[in-house]
Amino acid sequence: MIVLQAVAAGLVTLLWFNFKEMKHRAERTARELAEFKLEVAKNYVSTPELTQAIDGLNKTLELFRSMLERIEHKLDQKQDKP
Repeated sequence: MIVLQAVAAGLVTLLWFNFKEMKHRAERTARELAEFKLEVAKNYVSTPELTQAIDGLNKTLELFRSMLERIEHKLDQKQDKP
């Protein structure tokens, strides 16, 4: 009977240490996830901000395109003159 109690006590102790280790890992993972979420919130652009930046870039490219078209038109006119 004493051997059975010793085995049971050893098993309970082993389970307790495994539980503590798993709890520690879960807490560390939760902390790392929170740090990652904070990093993402600080350094990555949101969808509305990205849309606004792309719209601004598209407007700039459209202005550049129209300037190039005017230059091309002027060059075409100049080429036709003797």
